[in-house]
Formats: sequence, C-alpha cells, structure tokens
Amino acid sequence: MAEQKTVTDHVAGWLAGQSFNNVMLCLILCAIGWGGWYALTTAIPQHLRAIQSGYETIDQRHREERTRITDTYDKWIGSNKVAEGKR
Repeated sequence: MAEQKTVTDHVAGWLAGQSFNNVMLCLILCAIGWGGWYALTTAIPQHLRAIQSGYETIDQRHREERTRITDTYDKWIGSNKVAEGKR
C-alpha cells in the first residue's frame, strides 16, 4: 500500500527540487497577492471611511458657521431696525 503524503510533504518535496529563483518567484508572487488582497479588503475601505468622515466633519462645521453668520446678521439687522425706529 502506498504511503499517503500530506500537503506539507508535497510542498517540501517541490521546494527541494526547485532552483532558488523559482522559489523566490513564488514567494514574490504570493507577497504581491497578499498585498492586493489586504489593500482591497482592509486598507482601501478604511481609507474611504476616513475620507467620508472628514467630509462629514467639514460639512457639519460649515453648517454651524452658516448658522452663526446668519444669527449675527439677524441680530445686526434687528438692532439697526430698532435704532431706526427710535429716530
């Protein structure tokens, strides 16, 4: 009966029979693949969430600034109307 080899045994046997260049090529390709997977699943979504959060913060501050300016104009115009009415 033939002895069954595990995946680790097959990989080790393949690595032992390859030249250094082939092994390095496989490692480089695996690293590139992992980098692409990490970028698509983790880095890019986090970056997009940070950008969206920044836009929301800027938008909220702009709304607050417009409200303050409008309130200031209303107070200024209201005080001018009161001053004109006293003349």
